[in-house]
Amino acid sequence: MLGIVRKDVLYFVVSACVLMPVLLLVERLVADVLRTLFVMVNSILLYVFLIGPMMIAEQTEEKCNGYAFLGSLPVTRWEIVTGKFCLVLMSVAILVAGNLVLLASWPGPPDQVAISQSAVILNGALCLLICGVIYTGVFSLGYTRSFVVGTVSVGILSLVPPVLTHKHAWTSQTLIPRFADLLLHTNPLIFVAAGLAGYALLMLLATRLFSFEPKQKNFHWF
Repeated sequence: MLGIVRKDVLYFVVSACVLMPVLLLVERLVADVLRTLFVMVNSILLYVFLIGPMMIAEQTEEKCNGYAFLGSLPVTRWEIVTGKFCLVLMSVAILVAGNLVLLASWPGPPDQVAISQSAVILNGALCLLICGVIYTGVFSLGYTRSFVVGTVSVGILSLVPPVLTHKHAWTSQTLIPRFADLLLHTNPLIFVAAGLAGYALLMLLATRLFSFEPKQKNFHWF
């Protein structure tokens, strides 16, 4: 499993340990108080900084018949799947922790800080679930053109939760503040538990669907 992690870790290190920290540092230097817009942007970038490295790594695997090669080595399906899933889990933890540290360093109204923290944790949990779905699709269907289109569609839909957390841009007559109030009064640990549970189930499903055989390549590289 550690070999699988080391093989793909560079893609995620760039996102979680380089791009996001630089962004958070710039935001902290630019703003002295909590800005809701920054929270929304960072929540959106959670998805970009996770799905992007995943797609690059899986594109490389499919192009080079990486899983067929791994099938010739003394490595099990479980080791491959858990390696991939654990790498995403570690990246999510780093990205969410970095955002929470930034929020803790900003002064602001208590309710706004609480909503922002819950929003980051919720989006981290949703990131886990979306990444789990993507990996399950890759392991069962391969990195095909139709899969890429489906993933992009899911990625666009995943931007909805971050936008909904931008509470102060709407009036009290809309659904948005109600969603923000839900974040304010819900224990963030519930989001964490639900995300981890769903992610674990997807990992088990991905293990069952995984195959070392190359999938049909009906797409063009771009």
